[in-house]
Amino acid sequence: MTCNLLLLARLKMGVCEGTPNSIQPDHLGRADYHGESINLAARFMDAAAHGGQVGTGDLAGSQACWLLSLWSARAMQAACSGRA
Repeated sequence: MTCNLLLLARLKMGVCEGTPNSIQPDHLGRADYHGESINLAARFMDAAAHGGQVGTGDLAGSQACWLLSLWSARAMQAACSGRA
C-alpha cells in the first residue's frame, strides 16, 4: 500500500510493525536496529520511490495514513488559528 502525502518536507519512509531482534550501538553511539521487521520496512522505503510517499503493509499502512491525516488536520487548524 502506498499513501501519497502532501507535506512541506518531502520524506520517503517505510513502516512495518514488529519487534527488532537486537539493538546495538553504531560507530556514533546511536541505536542500530536489526531484525525481519526492520528489513521489511527498509524494503518498503525503497519501494516508495519518490519523496512524500510511505510504503507499508496493509494494516500498518491504513493505521499510518489515518494517523498522518489526523496530524495534518491538526497542523492545518493550528496554522489557520494563528492567522486570525
